[in-house]
Amino acid sequence: MKNNSSRFSVFLIAIFLTFPLISSADITENFDGWTDGSYGTASNWTNPGPGYMWETYNTMCDPQNARSGNAIRLNDDAAPANEYLEYQGLDGNGKDGGVGTITFWHRTWDGDGSAIEFKIQKNVNGAGWVDVGSSVVVDPFNTTYVEFSRDVNDSSDNIKIRVTAVQDLERLLIDDFTITDYSGACNPDTTAPDWTVSGVANLVVTDPVTTGDLDLDWDDATDADNPTTIKYAVYRDTSTGFTPAVGNRIVTGLTASAYADSGLVDGTTYYYRIEVYDCAAQTRNNTDEGSGVPTAPVADSIYSVQFNNTTQGTSPDCYSSPRDAEVGVTLTGIVTAYKAGNNYTFADASGSWDGVYVYDNSHPCTIGDSITITAEVDEYFGLT
Repeated sequence: MKNNSSRFSVFLIAIFLTFPLISSADITENFDGWTDGSYGTASNWTNPGPGYMWETYNTMCDPQNARSGNAIRLNDDAAPANEYLEYQGLDGNGKDGGVGTITFWHRTWDGDGSAIEFKIQKNVNGAGWVDVGSSVVVDPFNTTYVEFSRDVNDSSDNIKIRVTAVQDLERLLIDDFTITDYSGACNPDTTAPDWTVSGVANLVVTDPVTTGDLDLDWDDATDADNPTTIKYAVYRDTSTGFTPAVGNRIVTGLTASAYADSGLVDGTTYYYRIEVYDCAAQTRNNTDEGSGVPTAPVADSIYSVQFNNTTQGTSPDCYSSPRDAEVGVTLTGIVTAYKAGNNYTFADASGSWDGVYVYDNSHPCTIGDSITITAEVDEYFGLT
């Protein structure tokens, strides 16, 4: 005879955090240890850990609108624009070991539509500042952090790097700055990387059903002149047929042909495009737009664990749970009875098959508690 109470074997999951090891030649800076509360002057800071030296002019560094911790904020000022953020190396003379790629995240202060433009510059051995590529026009209405990446590919020592304002009618926030080591020469190149069928990345967007997430996967592109320097950027919009632009770019500098997007709104359709580029700044956008709709996982119910009045098992486990031996089942309910030794029943509804008996000697509770457990379903002497 099926009993309406059940046994649930509760287990705990230990989470171990691991942190990537960064080569001593790579620079990573989040500016969290730097506080600068005034515009209009030059400011110098040395990160007390790795010893990285930075200089700014007409900026502030504080938590306001930071991506995390603190962020650098370039002032909005009258022309000519004079704000900059400068990396000066460990000795004030610049980075040794060459510079590969610089990457950082940026956004406008309040998205009021005022023009912002910046450029990347390098100074090798004190010979003077030289622009690296063209200047970048920031979407003046965007208040979401966007990742920016620029290949420098210079093998010299003593390289200083600057982010310099070109137009500064609005404030620009910069956070989470990375400078990688030089990894190889960039060959002369006039052709952008491409896929087997030109422009077709075979972009696939799937929903992992994990609340606000979508997974993107596409084919690897190839490049005849600089095959090892291929990178990707991902663009996202809520309108089909959109044009990739700085304002809808969500990530750049990817070396793998896959990306996990997060922080999305369940039930909303998102459209994606992929840009592929190489160290010579030859770029191409895919033509096969992908789309997906993120959804939340469907909650398990106690009824789904309990109900079975048709399939008889073998004594003593008569009418076993249809989910017997399933691991990782998560249920939420209200404690309805408690027994000394921390065994208890809880239910998520008031009908038949909606309660479950739990063997748990580790987590005390009282009647009326709202609890969520993750456990293995198990038949135990005729009880589930």
